[in-house]
Amino acid sequence: MRLDRQEIEATLSLLLDEMEGEQGRSHEIYLRLVQILDAMRATGMPLPEDLVAMERDMGAEFEGETEEMRDRSKTQSGPKTQSDLKRSK
Repeated sequence: MRLDRQEIEATLSLLLDEMEGEQGRSHEIYLRLVQILDAMRATGMPLPEDLVAMERDMGAEFEGETEEMRDRSKTQSGPKTQSDLKRSK
């Protein structure tokens, strides 16, 4: 699934709204944050430093989930870099 810049910004805004009152769903929020930031990285959008720090901090709490999600994302969207192309052969 490839989102354009406007869709990414809208999705990020919705996520931030959810985060304000949803402490019990932190794992789900973390996974969505990873997905949104990965989409931003793929499109070359600038990453908000506070969200990158949040991703890193939450990642320490939920270690292992990030790699699983990124692996899933790579298989759905195909290789993105030269090294990914070499590994997929």
